[in-house]
Amino acid sequence: VKMALQVFISLAALTFIFGLGNAQDCTALAAAGNCDFYPQCVETRIPCGSTGYALNYGEKYCRRFANFLSCFNPEGQAWVNGVRICLMQEILNSAVYNNNGTCQELLEFAYGSHPDCYVENGFCTDILLSLKNLDCLIDVLDDSDILTRLGIQQIYESAKRCTQETVDSFLSSVGGWIQSGTGRINELLTTLRDLLGGCETGLDLVFVLDSSGSVGSGNFDTMKNFVADVITHFVIRDNSTRVGLIRFTDTASILIPLGSINNTQQLTIAVNNIVYIGGGTRTDLALDLVPTAFINTRVNEGIPRVVILLTDGRSNEPALTAQAAPRVHNENIEVYSVGIGSGINETELQIIASDPSYVYLITDFSPEAFAEELRPLQLTACETPAIFEISQELETTISRDQATNLEYNFPPEGLTIKIEISVGELVLYGSFTIRSPSSLTADFKIRSTSEIDYFVSPELYDESVINYGGENRQASGDTSVFITLVGQEDINTFSLNTTYDDTTTGGSSIVHPLSLWTTSFIACLVMMISFSGGIMNMFAV
Repeated sequence: VKMALQVFISLAALTFIFGLGNAQDCTALAAAGNCDFYPQCVETRIPCGSTGYALNYGEKYCRRFANFLSCFNPEGQAWVNGVRICLMQEILNSAVYNNNGTCQELLEFAYGSHPDCYVENGFCTDILLSLKNLDCLIDVLDDSDILTRLGIQQIYESAKRCTQETVDSFLSSVGGWIQSGTGRINELLTTLRDLLGGCETGLDLVFVLDSSGSVGSGNFDTMKNFVADVITHFVIRDNSTRVGLIRFTDTASILIPLGSINNTQQLTIAVNNIVYIGGGTRTDLALDLVPTAFINTRVNEGIPRVVILLTDGRSNEPALTAQAAPRVHNENIEVYSVGIGSGINETELQIIASDPSYVYLITDFSPEAFAEELRPLQLTACETPAIFEISQELETTISRDQATNLEYNFPPEGLTIKIEISVGELVLYGSFTIRSPSSLTADFKIRSTSEIDYFVSPELYDESVINYGGENRQASGDTSVFITLVGQEDINTFSLNTTYDDTTTGGSSIVHPLSLWTTSFIACLVMMISFSGGIMNMFAV
């Protein structure tokens, strides 16, 4: 027994020493930005196989960036090296890694860390403002699989965090860059230009402002200035973005009815003229008033209904607030919550928001703190989709480069998209994971001047979404398909409907990127078999 105990203690000691040594090795690999970190550390701790983040993206692109390093200029090379170390250390220090999380948790955490690592290491100046480095970046990300599409999406998320000065510099150069470029770099540049250059998507947008006693008059003015700055990113007119405003304290009231002012300058004046009154924080009453604020909605035109609520604290009636928020969500109204200062209740902000990613935290009422969150909020709100039910009809007209973003619950049997284009031309981008897909991030793409009659199949979902053996969300209907329609002519008029299952009538103008190749290959194969069969028959005769 004594000998067995000694053996056990010795093995335990060796295991501890080995584990400690392995941890030190992983720390050293991450600090050096060594690509072996992904297979030796991440994959060993959270084994996800050849389709997982560690091997299929982390290691794959770590080595690709190393191979392409000489393509970048010196600033770009410093960015690549800095990002490589940052991404590894983020994983190494994460709860997901240290608690042996799931493959899905690792994927979500790792991608979520990309924008911060990109921006902290100089993305906005050294990459976004350098055509050479952008060209090298898109050469590295040359695959068409889902992980690469998600990686490209993180470039767009990083660009949202750049300052207005940097964005202005990019926009002043990008036109010339597009004229001189071709292929995928132009697709990247065009998407970045459209993303950063102002919101061409129409919204029905209602601001909800906390005017309670804890805010104070000066801070309330800061909130109003923030609202005025957000408005400047949108095209304010009757057939594009319309704005309304609710103020709340012990009561709530609509001060600017939705769409009552369709001029940016006049709207800014109206916002600045709103008076601070003080009082309590009845957030629940403000939320209860939201559906009324959208009484003259344009849902059937594909216009999303969006709320941006700003508060500095917690509501006086948290239970009533928790009851009011789902009622707003159930109306398919998308709510962003913005908490300011140290007195906020982040849990309550999560309840108010339609999605956890719709919560924004501003450290204090300084203009600098507000400015830091201004652009991400503007750009994310612009991408908000209108939530549509299957068989709900849409009829609308959009202008050149204007986008209509839609979200459908994707049923287990799939759905058919039917579009009749009476004037103009449309490009349709679809995705199961990215809510405002573009040419480089879409799971399927279409361009048409007449009609679209296409079945979005469960098989396409399986090809486009990473499944690590967990819950089958598509089979349970617990997933979405996102559609973005972009006008290609000055006037683009169309109607859209959707149906359950495959109700196509043939002759569709939309083809899944792989479907055309597959169909042609099979046709050629059939011809070859037929031809060889004929030859054999000749010899047989």
